[in-house]
Amino acid sequence: MKALARVVLGGCLAAQVACSPWSYQPQALVKAVRESADIPEKTGVLQPGDLTLRHARIWDGVHPGIQRDLRVRMEAGVVKEVAPDPGTPLGPGERDLAQQFVMPGLCDAHVHLSLNPGAALRNDDAATTARLRAQHLRAYLAYGVTTLMDPAVDERVGAHLHDAMAKGAVGPRYFHLGPVIPAQGGYMEDLFGPAVTTLDEARPRLRHLPEIGAIGAKFVNVVKSYLENPTRLLS
Repeated sequence: MKALARVVLGGCLAAQVACSPWSYQPQALVKAVRESADIPEKTGVLQPGDLTLRHARIWDGVHPGIQRDLRVRMEAGVVKEVAPDPGTPLGPGERDLAQQFVMPGLCDAHVHLSLNPGAALRNDDAATTARLRAQHLRAYLAYGVTTLMDPAVDERVGAHLHDAMAKGAVGPRYFHLGPVIPAQGGYMEDLFGPAVTTLDEARPRLRHLPEIGAIGAKFVNVVKSYLENPTRLLS
């Protein structure tokens, strides 16, 4: 039944794309993404302060089970102490959690901050691309995500985000693999080309990745199989 549902959904998406007056324009999408890196992030600036959480329940993934009735003291946005709550009245800068839970921040290990969902369908310009990216960064924090891993990002956007975060822009910690290194005729060649066909062609791009803050590399060796251009469907 699930397989049938996937086939029907895929057919509906393909039919919608085929019958739509919209035309996929990767050059325009890439241009808007790159130009968005020249627009300052409008997420605000982090101003870490002091805060003490009282009567907290904590799950930290290290200790067995749930720790109860603890005090968490933070200074300049950094946790300095986790200890049993003393039971004293609340003081300035203290908040009573009334046994609500505290846990480590979540990690989203697959995001694309230079490719907003639906951008190609809407023909987003650079300003819209930058605005949505800032909105997404704040939304991640609002839902408890404090670390991001981006396996495919435009070089200029990746460098721009690193610089913005270093200056205190609001958002999770950000790690990336830089631009994808695609195979000839392969997936994402239209967005991260030119493709490589030999190791000698790949070496200069691999050496460049640490220079832009990448912590690894992503090769894509998947041929176009489910549509003439798979990125078009995913956009």
